[in-house]
Amino acid sequence: MYLYYSDYYWDFGKPRGKNSGEVQRNHKEIRYRIVQDPYFRRYTIEKYSPDTRPELVYDSALLDFRKVKKMEQTGWKKEILEENADTIFCLIRDQDDRIILEESYTFREGLCTGCEIFYPSGGLLSTQVIHYKALGDEDNVVILYDRLLRPVVKKIYAAHETTGEFTDLLHECWNFAGLPPHMEKHTILSNALK
Repeated sequence: MYLYYSDYYWDFGKPRGKNSGEVQRNHKEIRYRIVQDPYFRRYTIEKYSPDTRPELVYDSALLDFRKVKKMEQTGWKKEILEENADTIFCLIRDQDDRIILEESYTFREGLCTGCEIFYPSGGLLSTQVIHYKALGDEDNVVILYDRLLRPVVKKIYAAHETTGEFTDLLHECWNFAGLPPHMEKHTILSNALK
């Protein structure tokens, strides 16, 4: 039997539930169910809303957030399909040359400010938002969100004085257990993806 949660957060690339309980047959609130295999290799998040069908929010078989660390991606390669001044669309292939992701990048003043990551058949998997001091943002930050805009990882960087491009990683956060619900989505509402 699985528990249902009123919300969830990300902890080192793994989903964790908040406020567990059983769901009544005619529940009135949104609930989430986190399903994992017995060996903790695969995680899924299901969303249950009143009067709608259940929805798959996340499946680690499609994009495993535990593997977005640099050392895990050494076999991936990028193939650019479309490119202009403001956007780039590309395919990501694994070490076996299979298409595993599609990415759409957005640029402002020559700097990448966002990336939407899609499953090859078109479903949105995650969004990455990038902030730059050189563009007037508070800090040089990269935040990876799941498809419901819950933060998965946040990284703060130093930047090159002239180009504004990121140089050294100063800090990274992989645990969002204590983040108040109203703070989870605030940075995505910026102009980064416009």
